[in-house]
Amino acid sequence: MSANGSDISLYGCIDQVLDRELVIRNGEPIVAKLKLLLQVAESPYSLRYVSLSWYYPKQKLSTGQCIQATVRLRSPRSFANGLPFDYEAYLLIQSIDASGYIKTIDTVLADEQYSPAIHRNLWIEQLANNIPSGAWPWIAGLVLGEKDAFSTEQWHLARNTGTLHLLVVSGLHVGLVAIIATLFSNIVLRFIVFVRGRSVGFAIWLPALTAIVVSGGYAWLAGFGVSLQRSWLMVVIAVLIFQFGYRARPLYPLLLALLLMLLANPLVITQVGFWFSFSAVSALVIFFSGRKTSWLEAATLPQWVVFCVCLPIALTFGQPVSLIHCLINLIAIPVLTLALLPLSLLALATRWDWAYSLLAQIGDWYWYGLALIAPEPSSAVWWLEPIPLVLWLIFLILLRLSGNFILVIGLFSVNVFLLLCGGKPKPDALVMLDVGQGQSVYVTSHGKALVFDTGPAFSATFSAGDAILLPDLLRRGTSEISALVVSHSDLDHAGGLSGVLAGPIPIKTNYFGQPLAANLGEYAGEGDASSQALSCHRDRYWRVYSTDLAMRFFPIPEEIRTSDNDASCVVQVVWHGQRIMISGDASQNVEKWLVKTYGNDLKSDVLIVGHHGSRTSTAELWLDAVRPKQAWISVGFQSRFGHPHQEVMERLAARGIDIIRTDERGRWQMNADGSGEGARDGWQFLWRQP
Repeated sequence: MSANGSDISLYGCIDQVLDRELVIRNGEPIVAKLKLLLQVAESPYSLRYVSLSWYYPKQKLSTGQCIQATVRLRSPRSFANGLPFDYEAYLLIQSIDASGYIKTIDTVLADEQYSPAIHRNLWIEQLANNIPSGAWPWIAGLVLGEKDAFSTEQWHLARNTGTLHLLVVSGLHVGLVAIIATLFSNIVLRFIVFVRGRSVGFAIWLPALTAIVVSGGYAWLAGFGVSLQRSWLMVVIAVLIFQFGYRARPLYPLLLALLLMLLANPLVITQVGFWFSFSAVSALVIFFSGRKTSWLEAATLPQWVVFCVCLPIALTFGQPVSLIHCLINLIAIPVLTLALLPLSLLALATRWDWAYSLLAQIGDWYWYGLALIAPEPSSAVWWLEPIPLVLWLIFLILLRLSGNFILVIGLFSVNVFLLLCGGKPKPDALVMLDVGQGQSVYVTSHGKALVFDTGPAFSATFSAGDAILLPDLLRRGTSEISALVVSHSDLDHAGGLSGVLAGPIPIKTNYFGQPLAANLGEYAGEGDASSQALSCHRDRYWRVYSTDLAMRFFPIPEEIRTSDNDASCVVQVVWHGQRIMISGDASQNVEKWLVKTYGNDLKSDVLIVGHHGSRTSTAELWLDAVRPKQAWISVGFQSRFGHPHQEVMERLAARGIDIIRTDERGRWQMNADGSGEGARDGWQFLWRQP
């Protein structure tokens, strides 16, 4: 199968319906896209699973149904922005060999020979329909490991309070199930001995086998994530060591589980759960082996140890860290461990109405309490330089050799010092992000940024704004977005807006080319943000942000703005002696008017090519007026729209303009000295698509 996509006929069964994306049109809800995970049975290629979208589906599909369909597939390829999440590795770990969309469905059948995974998903769907909505998120999230159990707002609240790790099924759950299984098997065994009046031959192995089988079954039922794999392997190893009477240090089972996981799936090292899981358990084993602790230290010190050891990992993977997060966890962990988790297990096992009600009530109190004490996202540290992080780990090792009192004081002091210091802004840069078929550009100066477009929305809850743009700005130590310019209302330019507005970076001024709600719909978030923003078509005076950064608009009269694209903001930026021209999706008609009206003022060193290189933009007279040295094109890999068009490429090449494309170079960054670098330049991991 080629990377650029191919049409094939395949037969497979729907493992899971991932998403039904609703769109409101004329007041009526319609399904715009159905997202499926298909277990492939027959195809020209050796495929295990494929992730498919079906745009404007003609019928309802559900888990367990099998389809014969013609689909357009291509090998997984992720955006290249240098961010820690590796989408291609994630898909390979999940056995997803291709992604694409359904062109036609020939037949739909109900297969009676489901795979175990499909049986699991069908069972979960039935539970969701029969369990009260207030209790279901906790059962689905804490017990069954369903990632979409909680709302987007709840995930954001958990992230901002440092309790995100509590919402996923972890080793604590597997250990608790193993302990319960062992206790229950011991009761059964004692009853058998009491009835028979003598012991039985398999008595010595019954608790051990019960713990292994029951905890393994639960781990599989909960999705068998990284922490569950680690925990179950440790249960198996620990049980076998105990049964055979070996004496082993506590760290040995953990190291053996680590080795087995890496042998089974080496790509697991790309996942944040792997690092959190093994680092947290290793820290507890190393710090407390052979150490006597008081009851107060036993109640509080483990949380501080895990927090300190996992802090560099959290910052590396773009998660905020604050001193108050640790204090919040001191309250949240007991509530989850002693109340919500046991109640979730009890409610699932018994189906008692009072258990559902109590679980829902305590869950509501939990979210209300988190919202009450949640710190402002801007008060957290989002990144630190590598050197402080390395010194941090060295300091923790030295603390391990100290006494308990020094350990407690040292842990607290180093957290206060580092978290109050935070990180300094990185050097100024002009950046075009790799957001696929969309556009997002920003420029920084002295820790502040101007942002031009926010990239596309991929679904109602996931966009380039919160997944790519914000993390990249935070990684650079950006303290303020001095101006956010959304060129026009098309989804590929404005789709990420709601994520940016809800983010931790304050925005001083918003500029828009046109109202957004009409095109964005549910992606616009709450209200129409453009109603409280300034129009970029009012004036053309320079706005100075620092000695190295200024910006001006080229207003377009209303009679010229005859379409969404032609309403685009046209902006020129001066940054460290470089002039950058950004024209959104403005057509050649607008370009002609700009050349006639502004003439030599359009001269720029860098041109962000209009409309992703479409033939409707970038006219010859526009290029002759702007006279850029470089042309940057933000375009999706193997764009289904044919961008950039060959005619545009020929116009650029004929003038000797250096062309930079995000589909080829990934995220492109120009430094203050004029040098540039792409995220796909140089060595790449072997599993990455070129």
